[in-house]
Amino acid sequence: MGRKSVISRFTGAGFAAALLASLLWPAVPRYDAALWPFLGLLAIAAVAGAGVLALTGADLLLHPRRGGEVSPIRVFDVLSGVFLLGYALLQLHWLGGWLPI
Repeated sequence: MGRKSVISRFTGAGFAAALLASLLWPAVPRYDAALWPFLGLLAIAAVAGAGVLALTGADLLLHPRRGGEVSPIRVFDVLSGVFLLGYALLQLHWLGGWLPI
């Protein structure tokens, strides 16, 4: 079994955090103790999404002529990074009505 790339590790961690946050989401309005783990999971998903986008952007800038076989992988990386970051920001926007700030 080969080593996974850093982008695939970030994507896996981000999707796992987003899935756990989705499972915890119904409990957040009812139980105050669920708020901080939910925020932590959203932070992990957002950082993972931003990291995927940053690493993909750096790879595209540093290796622009890498060949056509890598392009579909980069499209998936960009879409997964946008999804993770967008999901976390959307949930934080929803949570804005619940936060006591």
